[in-house]
This record gives sequence, C-alpha cells and structure tokens, in this order.
Amino acid sequence: SRANMYMQEGKIYEAIENYIKVLELDPKATYIYEGRGDAYNIIGKRNEAIEDYTKYIDSTDSSTYSRLYKKRAIALLNKGVSAEMLNNKDEAISCFSLAWIDLYTAEEFGLPHQEELFAELGKHGITQESVYKFKLINPEIVARTNAMKIADKHYHNGFASNYICADDATIYNMEQAIAVFEKYPPITLLDINKYSNAYLIRGAVYFKKGLITKALADLAI
Repeated sequence: SRANMYMQEGKIYEAIENYIKVLELDPKATYIYEGRGDAYNIIGKRNEAIEDYTKYIDSTDSSTYSRLYKKRAIALLNKGVSAEMLNNKDEAISCFSLAWIDLYTAEEFGLPHQEELFAELGKHGITQESVYKFKLINPEIVARTNAMKIADKHYHNGFASNYICADDATIYNMEQAIAVFEKYPPITLLDINKYSNAYLIRGAVYFKKGLITKALADLAI
C-alpha cells in the first residue's frame, strides 16, 4: 500500500495520513492499526501506538498475537522510561507492569527467547533493568502472570479432556482454571474468552451428567 511505501521511505507523517484515509474508507481494515501503531511508535506518540495495537489485538486472531503483544510491550516500556525520566513514578510503574503482562502473554504465542527479546528491546533504548524494575515495587504482577500460566494449562487440559469425553477430568480442569480466573480477573481478550469458555464447557458437561442446577448456573455466566 501507499502507506507502507511511505514507511519504507521514512516518510512517517505521510504514512500516518494515508493510514487514516484507508480506515475512513474501510473501517473494517483493522490490519491498518498495526502499521499506524508502528508509525506512531516511531515518532514517539506512545499512547496512540498503544491504542492502535490494542484495537488490532481485539479484532484479529491468535496467529498475530505474539508480534502485536510484543510491539505493544515495547510502546509501554518506552512510555514507562519517559515517565521515569519525568519522575512520574506511578505512571512508570503502571507502564512497566502492563508491559510485563504483554511479554508474558506474547511468550505463550511464540515470543523469542529472553536473550533475543532483550537484544531487540535494546534497539529501542530499553534496558533489562528497566523491564524488571517494577518487580521490586509491584511483585503481584509476577504472581498474576504465573497464575495465568497455570489457568492456561488447566484450560487446555480441560478442553482436550472434553474432546475425548473424559467428563470428570474436564470438570476438574475447568474448575481449576476458573478458580485462578476468579482470583485474578483476566485482562487480555484471550484470557477473557478462556474464562467464559471454561464456564460454558463445564456447564455443558454438567448438563450431560444430569446436574441441571449446576449446568444452568454455569451457562448463565
């Protein structure tokens, strides 16, 4: 597209104008949000970049999640570094925390090993120390991301158990996943969908086993 051509030529503002025109002509062309987010990130408009990456994450399938979560994490980390330089401690902590969640989420979809990741972040002026700094003040974020990994494991085990009609294993695993999600309410669209599906799958199994009251309770969520 013309916007991508402008990006390759380093004409970032022209690219942004073209991305805007494309979206005005076709609001369903959500893939444009990624390109415009990249452009905003280059010129330092972190909030706009984060907003565009979020819009594309919310509208696309999981095949692009790794790339998008990583890009949004970079924008958040850059925003956090800027906030830190301005002595805005609360905003810096918030940005680093949200970035950490994105990096954990992206890892589930094939993010490179940490060495490769930090090498890439270094190109954006982001140090490993900056990424981990918030952990000293906000360690519950690490607990949350580790809990999400446990929830994800049980969810997928439950999904597989349901596929082979192993009802008791399905119920057990979905119960474990739901318990984590209730303690740590999901943030990403992917985890929100898993939370909802866990109830639906468990409810369907309850119904099959004749546990109507439990089934109705789950299916009403």
